[in-house]
Amino acid sequence: MAFYGEERRAYDAERRRESSRDMNEIGAIPPCCDWARRVDLLDKPAEWLQTMLPEYFTTAFTPAQLQLIELEWDALINGAWQGVQGYRGIGKTTIGYGLILKAVLDGVVKHIIVVTAEGGNSVEQAAAWFRNAIEDDWEAPLEELKPLSRFYPEVALPLQKREGRAQRPVTLHGKPCKIVIKEDRIELPCIYHWNGEHGSEYDDVKPSPSCGSLIRFTSIGGGSIRGANHTIQGVGSFRVRAVMLDDVQTDASAASKAEVTKIVNTINKSLKSLSGRQANRKKEPLTIINAITQNQPDDVACKVAENPDFATVTIPFCTELPDNFEAW
Repeated sequence: MAFYGEERRAYDAERRRESSRDMNEIGAIPPCCDWARRVDLLDKPAEWLQTMLPEYFTTAFTPAQLQLIELEWDALINGAWQGVQGYRGIGKTTIGYGLILKAVLDGVVKHIIVVTAEGGNSVEQAAAWFRNAIEDDWEAPLEELKPLSRFYPEVALPLQKREGRAQRPVTLHGKPCKIVIKEDRIELPCIYHWNGEHGSEYDDVKPSPSCGSLIRFTSIGGGSIRGANHTIQGVGSFRVRAVMLDDVQTDASAASKAEVTKIVNTINKSLKSLSGRQANRKKEPLTIINAITQNQPDDVACKVAENPDFATVTIPFCTELPDNFEAW
């Protein structure tokens, strides 16, 4: 039967919509490549980092790095204010970012802010690190993807389906995945039907652990450190649960008393108001990780260490002096 005029245009428009829906539909998401291993790594952050991110962690961790991992992961789990003063080259940033990614992917944290130093392109660099960690080759089959993609297909496949196009609306079972990848935020796919052992085509399904989780990026002077709610449809509303202060002072700001005071005031005042309140009116737990290197006497690192709210630990470059100095 032939169609003409308005009837034909309506018919063609509906066919285009159906074709677009089919193109944007992810289809079945497979289970985790090794669900038992993924569960085993839930409380093994150091092993998780080397298993999931081998491109960043290529050698065994030193005792100092293991201490750093333990301190920061414990803070993320328990909602503590943890200050870590580490020497340059210990890997504060990469380890901190890796632990944040683990916390978000495993559902430990749903809303987190990464705060960098002011000036330069530090915010863009932070966002790029996370983007590079979670994105993969969209033309490769799943078995050839990075370990992180194979262990977390509920994140990898929706990102693959975008094919690098920021505005492509990806769906699962007709529901939008609402992926956001920008310079100031990364919002992970909203996957409402998935089972770690059996995939998305299984009777006993529920939202994935990272469903809709949000990582925001700003600088210490960016003015966007606030505790706005992040609402995930069908899951809940989440205030900021964790903040990572990633070397928030530069060499120049560390030498300026005015800049030091400004940064410390931001940490002590603005950050305290980020978390919300529970039903019993008690403050919700808020993790603040301050990973910093002391640059000057009485700089931000020193001021934060004096704050009793922070449990500040200094990780020394050298734990003990050698008995034989001839080699020195």
